[in-house]
Amino acid sequence: MNARAWAAARNLAAALRGGHTERTTTRRRWFGAARACPSWCASDHRCTAQHGYSGGEHRSEPLVWRTDYGTLMASRVETLSRAGHVELRLSVRLDSDDQVAALQARMLTAGVDLAASAILAAAKETGRPALRAAG
Repeated sequence: MNARAWAAARNLAAALRGGHTERTTTRRRWFGAARACPSWCASDHRCTAQHGYSGGEHRSEPLVWRTDYGTLMASRVETLSRAGHVELRLSVRLDSDDQVAALQARMLTAGVDLAASAILAAAKETGRPALRAAG
């Protein structure tokens, strides 16, 4: 270990023991005022908007579907500028053969794209959601 690395290691050890007194931050808050969450927001660690972070987002609790082929999770997300979107996560068991698994991954990606395009196109053409909420 060279002298510079050894000095850095000693400084780190001193800082960890509480001997570090040099102030390296201004302690200023870089984020804004806290925000109220919409009713659908989880309002917990998933929501960064409630703390006023500039890039904060409201996030719902994920909806989780467990199926024979894997798990699908969906979360509603809204930025501070009120732009909303849905975040989908699909976890699927693929075939053990690499070529088959690669084909399955490509086909799943294309299938999800086709389904999303069809649902969004229907809503755009009719001016109303393609699917109506139950109840």
